Amino acid sequence: MSVQELFRHEARRAEAGAINERRLATGRPGNHLPICLLAAVFLAAAVFLCAFDYKRKVRLEGLVISSTGISRLYAPGSGFIALGNLHEGQIVASGTVLGYLRSNKDVYESASMATADLVVKEKEAILQRDARRNTLQHESKMRSARAARQEAQEQLTVLKHQEEIAAVQLTATERLYQRFVDLHRDGFISMIQLEEKLSAVTEAKFKVQTLQAQEASAQKNLVDTDENLRNMEILRTVQDDDLGMRSRELERERSVQTNDRRFNLVAPVSGALSAVAVRNGQYLTEGSPILSIIPNNDPLTVTLFAPSEKAGLLRAGQRVVLRITAFPYEKFGFVNAVVREVATTPQAASDAAYEHAGSSGQTQVYRILVDADLQAFARKNSQIVLRPGLSLEGDIIVEKRRLIEWAFSALFKLLERA
Repeated sequence: MSVQELFRHEARRAEAGAINERRLATGRPGNHLPICLLAAVFLAAAVFLCAFDYKRKVRLEGLVISSTGISRLYAPGSGFIALGNLHEGQIVASGTVLGYLRSNKDVYESASMATADLVVKEKEAILQRDARRNTLQHESKMRSARAARQEAQEQLTVLKHQEEIAAVQLTATERLYQRFVDLHRDGFISMIQLEEKLSAVTEAKFKVQTLQAQEASAQKNLVDTDENLRNMEILRTVQDDDLGMRSRELERERSVQTNDRRFNLVAPVSGALSAVAVRNGQYLTEGSPILSIIPNNDPLTVTLFAPSEKAGLLRAGQRVVLRITAFPYEKFGFVNAVVREVATTPQAASDAAYEHAGSSGQTQVYRILVDADLQAFARKNSQIVLRPGLSLEGDIIVEKRRLIEWAFSALFKLLERA
C-alpha cells in the first residue's frame, strides 16, 4: 500500500474542513438579505419607541353654558301653579312676574281667609288714618314753629337795631353831660340843670340795659324755637318708625294668617326662557323645578362633568380637545382648550347646569371649568351658531410619556426597586 492511499482519508477530511471554514467566513449567497431586513425592523421599532409618545386621555361630557350660569326657578312652596303665556325662548327682564303659586290653604280655607283679609284691611285703614293724622299734625306744628321762629328772628333784629340807637344816644348824652360839668364848673349853668342832664344819662343807660335784656330774652326765645323744631323732627321720626313697625307687624300677621298662600314667581335675571317643565294648574311640591333662564349677552364658556372614578388625575392647566356634538368634528373640526379649574368637592348631578349633562347615571360629579376660544371656532364656518345648552365631549390628556417607557415600565420598576 502506497503512502497516498495510507493517508487518503485524512487528506479528504482536512480538505472538507477547509471548505467548511471558507463557507462560514464568506456565508452562503443570498443569506444576508433577511438579516438586513431583521436589523431594519429592530431599528425602526427602536426609533418608534423612542420618538413617539403615549397619551392617556379621560373622556368627559359637558355643556356650553353662559359665563354667569343658568338660573333655575324652583317652587317656593306647595300648591297649584299659574303661569302667564310663556314659551321656550321667550325673552324676559329681571324682576318680571312670570306667574304665581297658590297654596292649599288658599283653595280649602277661602272663607276663613276672607275674614282674615277683612281684619287685615281694617288694620291697614287704621294705619293709613294714623299716618295721615300724624302728617297733618306735624305739618301744622312745623308751620307754627317756623312762624314763631321767624317772628323771634324779626324781634331780635329790631331789638338789636334799637340797642344800637340807644347806645349812640347814651354816648351823646354822656358827652353832653361832660360838657355841662365843665360849664357848671365855670359857673355858666346851675346845679339843677346839671342834675337834669345826669338824670338824662341815667335814663339812657337804663334804656340800653333794658334793650339788652330784651335782646337776650329774644335770643333765648329763638334758641328755644330752634330746639322745638328739632324736637318735632325727632318726634316725626319716632312716629314714622312706629308706623313702620306697625306696618311690618301687619305684614307678618297677614303672612301668618294666609300662610303665604300666594307666591309670586319673579325672574331672577334677564334672559331667554328654557326648560319650562310645568303647565298651568299643575300641583307642585316645594323645591320642584319650574323653568330655567339663560342670561342674555353673556360670554359662552365650557363646563365638563367628571364622575368620581375619572376625576383623580385631573389638574388645572391640562390640555383638552373639545368636540361639540351638534357640529361633527369630521367636518367642523374640534376646539383646543385648557382646564382652568377643577372642583375640589363633588356636587349632585341634579344640581348641575342640566341634570342629564355628565351624569351618566352618576349621583356625584365634579365640575371642570375650561378656557376655550369658542368665538374663534364659530368664525371658522358661518353655519356654526353657538348657544347655551349645547352638549359636547372633551378629551383631557392626563398622562404623557415615551412609548419605550410605557413598554418597559415593568422593567424600569424592577430596576428602581433593585
